[in-house]
Amino acid sequence: AETQTTFRGVELSLSDLTGGTAQTQAESAGAAAAIFALKDTDGELAYQSQQSFAQEYDLNAADGAVNQAIQQANGGELYTVAYLSCFRDDILPQWNRSLSVHSSGGNYWDDEGVRWTSPASAEVRQYVTGLCQEAAALGFDELLLDNCGFPTRGNLDSIKGDSNYNSANLTADMTTFFQQLETALAGYPELKVSVVTSLSVLNGTSDGSGLTLDLLKQYADRVFVAVPDGQTLPTIEGLEIVPIVAQGTGEGSWAVLR
Repeated sequence: AETQTTFRGVELSLSDLTGGTAQTQAESAGAAAAIFALKDTDGELAYQSQQSFAQEYDLNAADGAVNQAIQQANGGELYTVAYLSCFRDDILPQWNRSLSVHSSGGNYWDDEGVRWTSPASAEVRQYVTGLCQEAAALGFDELLLDNCGFPTRGNLDSIKGDSNYNSANLTADMTTFFQQLETALAGYPELKVSVVTSLSVLNGTSDGSGLTLDLLKQYADRVFVAVPDGQTLPTIEGLEIVPIVAQGTGEGSWAVLR
Protein backbone atom coordinates (compact mmCIF):
# COMPACT_ATOMS: atom_id res chain seq x y z
CA ALA A 1 0.00 0.00 0.00
CA GLU A 2 1.16 3.53 -0.71
CA THR A 3 2.71 5.68 2.01
CA GLN A 4 0.32 8.22 3.51
CA THR A 5 1.51 11.82 3.31
CA THR A 6 -1.57 13.11 5.10
CA PHE A 7 -2.53 10.46 7.65
CA ARG A 8 -6.24 9.79 8.03
CA GLY A 9 -6.85 6.56 9.86
CA VAL A 10 -9.69 4.85 11.65
CA GLU A 11 -9.49 1.87 14.00
CA LEU A 12 -11.46 -1.17 12.87
CA SER A 13 -11.71 -4.71 14.22
CA LEU A 14 -9.30 -7.30 12.91
CA SER A 15 -12.23 -9.33 11.57
CA ASP A 16 -12.95 -6.41 9.22
CA LEU A 17 -9.47 -6.88 7.76
CA THR A 18 -9.57 -10.66 7.46
CA GLY A 19 -13.21 -10.56 6.32
CA GLY A 20 -12.47 -8.15 3.49
CA THR A 21 -14.68 -5.24 4.55
CA ALA A 22 -11.97 -2.94 5.98
CA GLN A 23 -11.34 -0.92 2.84
CA THR A 24 -15.01 -0.04 2.38
CA GLN A 25 -15.40 0.83 6.06
CA ALA A 26 -12.28 3.01 6.10
CA GLU A 27 -13.38 4.86 2.98
CA SER A 28 -16.87 5.49 4.33
CA ALA A 29 -15.24 7.08 7.42
CA GLY A 30 -13.16 9.34 5.17
CA ALA A 31 -9.97 7.46 6.03
CA ALA A 32 -7.20 6.20 3.77
CA ALA A 33 -5.66 4.01 6.49
CA ALA A 34 -7.11 1.36 8.79
CA ILE A 35 -5.77 0.65 12.29
CA PHE A 36 -6.05 -2.81 13.87
CA ALA A 37 -5.22 -3.73 17.47
CA LEU A 38 -2.81 -6.66 17.63
CA LYS A 39 -2.16 -6.15 21.36
CA ASP A 40 -4.46 -4.17 23.60
CA THR A 41 -4.07 -3.13 27.24
CA ASP A 42 -5.46 -6.48 28.47
CA GLY A 43 -2.26 -8.08 27.10
CA GLU A 44 -4.09 -10.59 24.91
CA LEU A 45 -2.93 -10.92 21.31
CA ALA A 46 -5.19 -10.84 18.26
CA TYR A 47 -2.86 -13.09 16.26
CA GLN A 48 -0.58 -16.06 16.93
CA SER A 49 2.85 -15.05 18.21
CA GLN A 50 5.98 -17.15 18.45
CA GLN A 51 7.24 -15.14 21.46
CA SER A 52 7.88 -17.34 24.50
CA PHE A 53 5.71 -15.24 26.86
CA ALA A 54 2.77 -15.43 24.43
CA GLN A 55 2.99 -19.21 24.36
CA GLU A 56 3.88 -19.75 28.01
CA TYR A 57 1.03 -17.55 29.31
CA ASP A 58 -1.50 -18.51 26.61
CA LEU A 59 -1.92 -15.01 25.16
CA ASN A 60 -2.36 -16.01 21.51
CA ALA A 61 -5.52 -15.81 19.41
CA ALA A 62 -7.39 -19.12 19.28
CA ASP A 63 -7.74 -19.13 15.50
CA GLY A 64 -4.84 -21.06 13.98
CA ALA A 65 -5.45 -19.57 10.53
CA VAL A 66 -5.53 -15.91 11.63
CA ASN A 67 -1.91 -15.05 10.72
CA GLN A 68 -2.33 -16.30 7.18
CA ALA A 69 -5.59 -14.38 6.83
CA ILE A 70 -3.94 -11.16 8.09
CA GLN A 71 -0.98 -11.59 5.75
CA GLN A 72 -3.25 -12.20 2.78
CA ALA A 73 -5.43 -9.16 3.57
CA ASN A 74 -2.36 -6.96 4.07
CA GLY A 75 -1.33 -7.71 0.50
CA GLY A 76 -4.12 -5.49 -0.85
CA GLU A 77 -4.45 -1.79 -1.63
CA LEU A 78 -5.42 -0.67 1.88
CA TYR A 79 -2.78 1.06 4.03
CA THR A 80 -2.80 -0.94 7.28
CA VAL A 81 -1.52 -0.01 10.72
CA ALA A 82 -0.88 -2.44 13.60
CA TYR A 83 -1.72 -0.96 17.01
CA LEU A 84 0.19 -2.30 20.02
CA SER A 85 -0.19 -1.27 23.65
CA CYS A 86 3.47 -1.78 24.48
CA PHE A 87 3.96 -1.64 28.24
CA ARG A 88 0.45 -1.04 29.58
CA ASP A 89 -0.28 -4.74 29.77
CA ASP A 90 -2.60 -6.09 32.44
CA ILE A 91 -1.83 -9.77 32.07
CA LEU A 92 1.95 -10.27 32.05
CA PRO A 93 2.48 -8.77 35.55
CA GLN A 94 -0.16 -11.15 36.91
CA TRP A 95 1.83 -14.12 35.63
CA ASN A 96 5.29 -12.79 36.34
CA ARG A 97 5.86 -9.97 38.81
CA SER A 98 9.53 -9.65 37.90
CA LEU A 99 8.41 -8.05 34.61
CA SER A 100 6.32 -5.24 36.08
CA VAL A 101 6.44 -1.75 37.50
CA HIS A 102 5.82 -2.15 41.24
CA SER A 103 4.19 -0.36 44.13
CA SER A 104 4.82 -1.18 47.78
CA GLY A 105 1.92 -3.65 47.64
CA GLY A 106 3.12 -5.59 44.58
CA ASN A 107 2.23 -4.63 41.01
CA TYR A 108 1.52 -0.98 40.22
CA TRP A 109 -2.09 -0.38 39.14
CA ASP A 110 -3.08 2.78 37.27
CA ASP A 111 -6.31 4.80 37.54
CA GLU A 112 -8.21 2.17 35.56
CA GLY A 113 -6.77 -0.75 37.54
CA VAL A 114 -4.43 -1.76 34.71
CA ARG A 115 -0.93 -3.08 35.40
CA TRP A 116 2.23 -2.06 33.50
CA THR A 117 5.27 -4.03 32.43
CA SER A 118 8.63 -2.30 32.76
CA PRO A 119 10.70 -1.00 29.82
CA ALA A 120 13.68 -1.38 32.17
CA SER A 121 13.29 -5.17 31.99
CA ALA A 122 15.40 -6.71 29.21
CA GLU A 123 12.89 -9.58 28.93
CA VAL A 124 9.98 -7.16 28.47
CA ARG A 125 11.85 -5.14 25.85
CA GLN A 126 12.68 -8.34 23.99
CA TYR A 127 9.02 -9.39 24.08
CA VAL A 128 7.67 -6.07 22.77
CA THR A 129 10.31 -5.75 20.03
CA GLY A 130 9.58 -9.36 19.07
CA LEU A 131 5.87 -8.57 18.69
CA CYS A 132 6.72 -5.53 16.56
CA GLN A 133 8.94 -7.67 14.34
CA GLU A 134 6.10 -10.18 13.91
CA ALA A 135 3.64 -7.39 13.03
CA ALA A 136 6.07 -6.21 10.35
CA ALA A 137 6.33 -9.75 9.00
CA LEU A 138 2.52 -9.95 8.81
CA GLY A 139 2.69 -7.18 6.22
CA PHE A 140 1.45 -4.09 8.04
CA ASP A 141 2.58 -0.77 6.56
CA GLU A 142 2.97 0.97 9.91
CA LEU A 143 3.22 0.21 13.62
CA LEU A 144 1.40 2.44 16.11
CA LEU A 145 3.00 2.08 19.53
CA ASP A 146 0.78 3.22 22.41
CA ASN A 147 1.66 3.25 26.12
CA CYS A 148 5.21 3.18 24.88
CA GLY A 149 7.04 4.06 28.07
CA PHE A 150 6.69 4.02 31.83
CA PRO A 151 3.31 4.71 33.48
CA THR A 152 1.86 8.16 32.84
CA ARG A 153 -1.46 7.69 34.61
CA GLY A 154 -2.67 6.82 38.09
CA ASN A 155 -0.92 7.78 41.33
CA LEU A 156 2.67 7.80 40.07
CA ASP A 157 3.90 8.64 43.59
CA SER A 158 2.95 5.10 44.62
CA ILE A 159 5.46 3.58 42.18
CA LYS A 160 8.27 1.85 44.01
CA GLY A 161 11.80 2.68 42.94
CA ASP A 162 13.72 -0.51 42.12
CA SER A 163 15.55 -2.13 39.21
CA ASN A 164 12.34 -1.96 37.13
CA TYR A 165 11.82 1.74 37.82
CA ASN A 166 14.68 4.14 38.38
CA SER A 167 13.35 7.67 37.89
CA ALA A 168 16.82 8.85 36.83
CA ASN A 169 16.99 6.24 34.04
CA LEU A 170 13.57 6.37 32.39
CA THR A 171 14.75 8.07 29.20
CA ALA A 172 17.88 5.89 29.05
CA ASP A 173 15.69 2.77 29.30
CA MET A 174 13.42 4.03 26.52
CA THR A 175 16.45 4.88 24.38
CA THR A 176 17.63 1.28 24.78
CA PHE A 177 14.17 0.06 23.77
CA PHE A 178 14.12 2.16 20.59
CA GLN A 179 17.66 1.11 19.68
CA GLN A 180 16.66 -2.56 20.06
CA LEU A 181 13.48 -1.94 18.07
CA GLU A 182 15.42 -0.31 15.26
CA THR A 183 17.69 -3.36 15.08
CA ALA A 184 14.73 -5.76 15.17
CA LEU A 185 13.03 -3.93 12.29
CA ALA A 186 16.15 -3.48 10.14
CA GLY A 187 14.77 -5.97 7.60
CA TYR A 188 11.68 -3.80 7.00
CA PRO A 189 13.04 -0.46 5.70
CA GLU A 190 9.64 0.60 4.27
CA LEU A 191 7.83 0.14 7.60
CA LYS A 192 6.81 3.29 9.46
CA VAL A 193 6.96 3.40 13.25
CA SER A 194 4.61 5.82 15.01
CA VAL A 195 4.32 6.54 18.72
CA VAL A 196 1.42 7.87 20.80
CA THR A 197 2.66 10.61 23.10
CA SER A 198 1.34 13.55 25.12
CA LEU A 199 1.26 17.28 24.55
CA SER A 200 3.61 17.59 27.55
CA VAL A 201 6.36 15.70 25.74
CA LEU A 202 5.78 17.67 22.53
CA ASN A 203 6.04 20.89 24.55
CA GLY A 204 9.37 19.74 25.99
CA THR A 205 8.31 18.67 29.48
CA SER A 206 8.12 15.21 31.08
CA ASP A 207 4.94 13.14 31.40
CA GLY A 208 6.62 10.28 33.29
CA SER A 209 6.89 7.99 30.25
CA GLY A 210 10.61 8.50 29.68
CA LEU A 211 9.84 9.74 26.16
CA THR A 212 11.43 13.01 25.09
CA LEU A 213 11.06 15.18 22.01
CA ASP A 214 14.60 14.29 20.93
CA LEU A 215 13.88 10.57 21.25
CA LEU A 216 10.70 10.88 19.16
CA LYS A 217 12.45 12.96 16.50
CA GLN A 218 15.13 10.31 16.24
CA TYR A 219 13.03 7.14 16.23
CA ALA A 220 9.39 7.96 15.32
CA ASP A 221 8.21 8.51 11.76
CA ARG A 222 5.24 10.35 13.22
CA VAL A 223 3.57 10.86 16.58
CA PHE A 224 -0.08 10.62 17.53
CA VAL A 225 -1.43 12.81 20.32
CA ALA A 226 -4.78 13.49 21.95
CA VAL A 227 -5.40 17.23 22.24
CA PRO A 228 -7.46 18.28 25.28
CA ASP A 229 -10.12 20.97 24.79
CA GLY A 230 -8.67 24.44 24.57
CA GLN A 231 -5.18 23.16 23.74
CA THR A 232 -3.51 23.39 20.35
CA LEU A 233 -1.01 21.19 18.58
CA PRO A 234 2.49 22.59 18.39
CA THR A 235 4.29 22.61 15.04
CA ILE A 236 7.64 20.89 15.36
CA GLU A 237 10.17 20.89 12.59
CA GLY A 238 11.08 17.38 11.51
CA LEU A 239 8.16 15.69 13.30
CA GLU A 240 4.82 14.80 11.75
CA ILE A 241 2.04 15.10 14.34
CA VAL A 242 -1.33 13.36 13.97
CA PRO A 243 -4.15 14.43 16.32
CA ILE A 244 -6.27 11.66 17.87
CA VAL A 245 -9.89 12.72 17.37
CA ALA A 246 -13.40 11.40 18.00
CA GLN A 247 -14.41 11.86 14.37
CA GLY A 248 -12.52 12.42 11.13
CA THR A 249 -12.83 15.53 8.99
CA GLY A 250 -12.01 16.50 5.42
CA GLU A 251 -8.97 18.49 6.49
CA GLY A 252 -5.45 17.61 7.63
CA SER A 253 -4.27 14.47 9.38
CA TRP A 254 -6.22 12.61 12.06
CA ALA A 255 -6.74 9.24 13.71
CA VAL A 256 -9.85 7.80 15.29
CA LEU A 257 -8.94 5.21 17.91
CA ARG A 258 -11.34 3.07 19.89
